[in-house]
Amino acid sequence: MSDRSPRLPTPGVVRPLTALESGRHGPVLWALVVGFALADTVLTVIGLELGLSEANPVARSALSLLGPAGLVLLKGFSLGLLAVIVRTVPGRFEPAALLGFCLPQAAATGVNATLILSQTGTIAGL
Repeated sequence: MSDRSPRLPTPGVVRPLTALESGRHGPVLWALVVGFALADTVLTVIGLELGLSEANPVARSALSLLGPAGLVLLKGFSLGLLAVIVRTVPGRFEPAALLGFCLPQAAATGVNATLILSQTGTIAGL
């Protein structure tokens, strides 16, 4: 007789990367996460060059300490932390973790694009 009950992940055990990539929507969500993080970073730097200011106090501190490199490091740290979270939560929560990061990045990208458009009338700086 076999035990067919689902096995819950052991707390503190990291799932292998292949399990992370095997999800149906995982690759698409990861592409959105990275794309919006990159777009937010680029548009933030363009906005700063146009005289706009950073609203996020953590990002503002990183920018004041290291300039645009501070923002890149902060985004890299955030994406690394997200990867650890996604690899440690049960698989059914992976989309929620990815969307939880992606949606605010998408909103920030939209706000940045709108502010740049209102300043310049174009996003030709890209």
